[in-house]
Amino acid sequence: MADGIFSKFERDELNKITAKSILEKLMSIRQSINVEFTARRLVWELMQNAKDNAALCNEDGEKVDIKIQLSGDEFIFSHTKGYFTNEHIRGLIRKYSSGDKERDPELSGQIYKTTGRFGTGFMTTHLLSESVEVESFYKNENEDINFNKFSFWLDRSGKGEKDIINGINNAFDQAEESIKRSQGAVMGKESFRTAFKYPLSAEKMELAEIACEEAEKGIAYTLINVPEISSLNIDLDLSSDTYTISRGKTFEFEGWPFSSYNLVINGKPSTKNFIAVQDEELQIIIPVSLKNGVISVLELDSGVPRIHLDFPLIGTEDLHLPFVINSCLFEPTEPRDGISLMGEENPVSKINGDIMVRAANLYIVFLSYVESKGDWKDLYNLANIRSPKSHSWISSEWYSANVLHPIRNKLLYASLVDAVDGGRISILDDFGDKQVFFPSAGSDNVIDKLWELASQLYPSSVPVKSDVRHWNKVLWKDCRKFTIETLSEEIAEKKTLETLGAAIGFTGKEALVFLNKYYDLLNLEKIHIKEILADSLAVCKTQ
Repeated sequence: MADGIFSKFERDELNKITAKSILEKLMSIRQSINVEFTARRLVWELMQNAKDNAALCNEDGEKVDIKIQLSGDEFIFSHTKGYFTNEHIRGLIRKYSSGDKERDPELSGQIYKTTGRFGTGFMTTHLLSESVEVESFYKNENEDINFNKFSFWLDRSGKGEKDIINGINNAFDQAEESIKRSQGAVMGKESFRTAFKYPLSAEKMELAEIACEEAEKGIAYTLINVPEISSLNIDLDLSSDTYTISRGKTFEFEGWPFSSYNLVINGKPSTKNFIAVQDEELQIIIPVSLKNGVISVLELDSGVPRIHLDFPLIGTEDLHLPFVINSCLFEPTEPRDGISLMGEENPVSKINGDIMVRAANLYIVFLSYVESKGDWKDLYNLANIRSPKSHSWISSEWYSANVLHPIRNKLLYASLVDAVDGGRISILDDFGDKQVFFPSAGSDNVIDKLWELASQLYPSSVPVKSDVRHWNKVLWKDCRKFTIETLSEEIAEKKTLETLGAAIGFTGKEALVFLNKYYDLLNLEKIHIKEILADSLAVCKTQ
């Protein structure tokens, strides 16, 4: 075929196909569509490429160190332990996947060395600059231990096919010339460094800052999920921080492996701790804090994506889960903004759905573990789960039936609510009756006043004051809300001041103080008092 009558046209046709594809991918970037989404995504695409490159270049699980530099008018992303082969350079310039990213659709469930799926993620980095300088080492295929340092400009700033094709040809020419000029050397992998340098215009600087903020916000989860990454250094004009992860205690609960982690910043343990529960290639991660020997559950940052395919899938943060799910077997959408969860009929959705069901089961195991400890704090954060926003890639019916409802059912019967009297109880009792009274109102001030009265009436059923506002934010229809209307009904039922005093163990004078506080609450809330004045409930001494 190489010497056939058609071969001389192959390069031109390949260049045209590549140019069309590049222009198509640049279209949304040039139209400034979802620029913040792309800015957040691009940093993970660069990290993924670094991890994949090092994995393909090494056979012994080498860990890669990553550095992001943002200073002056340049964004530089660099990493260790990787180099370029002939195929790698061709794949980068022509925008196609290389290495073992070619996946056999018949072998679902197989774990690959690389994370990338489509070979198009690098295109997102052109949000920062359409011209990128690439520096690395080239492995001379004729000499296994001979490497050449090289650099070239990857220029995709052309507006039409002809200009893009010129950029492709120039990139090949520059790379080849650079390799030929470079003196080959015998090198060890510890000397390898690959860098991508993006010149920044003034308006692109803000997007580069968003990328750095995204990396800082989510790096702990990535370091836990991707042990192939040893560290991340973010070097800004006024600060330079290096992030690593420290694995602490490992143990089992009911046969399931648990691990604890701490994010280490500049060589020192931070206050950011995590618990991970694992099931083969799947794990879930929950943020916790440890102060004076007391473990508290933390609220998961609303900006952290809930689904990770080793790296975060930007767009999944609004699944509203209190934990992060990671699996290298997820099949993502092409823009990597989610995973198909449309039910059993779609084969890809079935793969993703099965993993999500297993993740929900892992969280149920975690809830059982926390319930068994008895001394963890801020457990309301465990119940911070609700229906996701509408997405084209998710069936709300499937999600509710297979993820939301099973977790909420466990939450209803797990002893996770700290009551005023010192007990820890479940939202429903063994018979399915509501046994926790959650003070609920439209403002925090009303909730606080309502809690003060409700806790005197039902100290064994009302949450402690420090938790009550937080519980009010995560309640759903299966939980019993103790409202100002509920309190009025309880008081009206007592009929006399003496009966009210007996119910709360007060003398007549103390009961009167209680009643006056109730009247203060009515005046504060302002709405329910209109019903009281209409004699709908007998709660006044004159009624």
